[in-house]
Amino acid sequence: GNTDNRKICNGKEIIKNVSKGLTESFGIGFSERTIREYRQFYSTFTDLLICENEDENFWRTVFAKLHWFYYQGVLGIEDSNDRRYYLSEAADQNWSISTLDRNISTLFRIYYEEELVAEIERDKNVFMEERVKYGF
Repeated sequence: GNTDNRKICNGKEIIKNVSKGLTESFGIGFSERTIREYRQFYSTFTDLLICENEDENFWRTVFAKLHWFYYQGVLGIEDSNDRRYYLSEAADQNWSISTLDRNISTLFRIYYEEELVAEIERDKNVFMEERVKYGF
């Protein structure tokens, strides 16, 4: 109702004021759209806030190799594993931003999923062989 509308208006006003203040202090690069994307980045990449050693090394490597535009490119991907996959591939394979966009839009992840299925199948086979070998 009215409370929801007020919250939306207040949120838009806050973003507008933050944009204006940062632009006045630091110059261009802080449009309202950019501030909304920063906010979306913060809420999308919550796993960055609770990095364990393995994650910390992953993110340190990816951040060193990729520009902000890459993170903007994956903001619309809901699954955190998918986002991580695309960023990892972009960093490892030196994808351009247009390659990242194309691979996301053409479901490049199908290859990744096939690799996961193959890995699970290999693990299952190893487990079954050990089960037979040790009689359990």
